[in-house]
Amino acid sequence: MKILVLHGSPKGDISVTMQYIKYLEVCFPEHEWNTVLVGSMIRSLEKEHDRFDAVMEDVVKADMIVWSFPVYHLLVPYQVKRFIELIGERGAAGAFNGKYAMALTTSIHFMDHTARNYIHAVCEDLGMQFGGTFSAEMNDLLKKRGQMAWCGFMKHLIDDVMKKRVLPKAFLPISKPSWNYIPVSPVSKTDPSGLKVSLIADLSSGGNVRGMADRLKACLGIEPIDISRIDIQNGCSGCCHCGFDNCCIYDGTDGFKEAFVKNVMEADVVIFLGTIHDRYLSSAFKKFFDRSFVFNHAPLYWGKQVAWLVSGPLTQIPNLRQIMEIYPGFSRGNLVGIVSDEGGSSQELDALIDSLAARCISLARDKIILPQDFLGFGGMKVFRDSIWGELRMVFPQDYRLYRRLKLFDFPQKKIFNRIVVPLASLMLKIPFIRKAFLKNSKRGMIMSHAAVVKKARSVQEQTAV
Repeated sequence: MKILVLHGSPKGDISVTMQYIKYLEVCFPEHEWNTVLVGSMIRSLEKEHDRFDAVMEDVVKADMIVWSFPVYHLLVPYQVKRFIELIGERGAAGAFNGKYAMALTTSIHFMDHTARNYIHAVCEDLGMQFGGTFSAEMNDLLKKRGQMAWCGFMKHLIDDVMKKRVLPKAFLPISKPSWNYIPVSPVSKTDPSGLKVSLIADLSSGGNVRGMADRLKACLGIEPIDISRIDIQNGCSGCCHCGFDNCCIYDGTDGFKEAFVKNVMEADVVIFLGTIHDRYLSSAFKKFFDRSFVFNHAPLYWGKQVAWLVSGPLTQIPNLRQIMEIYPGFSRGNLVGIVSDEGGSSQELDALIDSLAARCISLARDKIILPQDFLGFGGMKVFRDSIWGELRMVFPQDYRLYRRLKLFDFPQKKIFNRIVVPLASLMLKIPFIRKAFLKNSKRGMIMSHAAVVKKARSVQEQTAV
């Protein structure tokens, strides 16, 4: 059987993800393996149509396609995203139709499911039979159990391909109704004075994003920043050079870092505007977000208000919505809202944009940051544990920052949890104490909360007097 690996790491052959592939080549020598380093050669694939066509010829000849990549910013790396866009732009989707596919991701298990969902859905959009994703923690290959799981996964998938089994689909195809947004309502202006507001848009991405950006500009009196005009020479290379002092190998060669610091890190409100391409925003946005890794795992949106304006079928892509929710979520920022142009009514979209702008400014003035949900809370704990542990050596800048922000909030550091809780647990083994505890447990759970309510009521009554 002919197996084609489309390898997406920008580090090419010298990557952890690639070692997983090489391990399979050793375990399954009876099959013909061919690897194309699409991640490290993306610029040549863009410029040289002959090289791109040669990759498509390899796809046509293959019985199974393996997408392998590290997870970058909740998705495939920019380089893979751009490769997928090229498939659509050059009408090459037919080469993938009917092929079997699978994916290998490596990460620290932070939001790797959104990357898995994305590549799965893209494969189904290309007409492929998707056999699943092996979501590996970076060091799983170093463990016997990880090696057995990896080979076992591939063994059964190869059997599916050899026997031409039909595999179930997980995602509905996307319908893309097209309409032209032309503002028709009087602008409801909001004064952002005293606040730093950034409107970050990819104005070259098509759809209604330019009209939406113009409406937002009229609301707030702020000029959008077009990321397609920011000088970003390359995507993130994955070298981790930035881990020691937040200095990227591209610093001084392009304008990304200066633009990001000025328009994101120094802002009180950040509003992103983009058009959906396949099942994400444009690759220009992916490059922008990937390069922000120069600041490693820092909570970049801490205390900021974040909102999204999207042109395209967002309600059909819940995976993308979840990605947009997590950007401010794990960074202790506040998601104001996500607005799309799916309503198909200019009047409705006018009102949605005006309201979003007003909410952003109002929440920023009052410094309202809502509690983290599971995605933000759990995601930060993944980073916390990894940076306190094995990543400390590679990302000392993260470690210093997390200590300063007191993010190493391990439960064992809390005196109550270390002393009182174990003693109370022992006492609750005594039958009559347990019986009394259960009898009063409901009231006990609310005592502290009720005291807060009582205090607030007292203050309110005194104020009224």
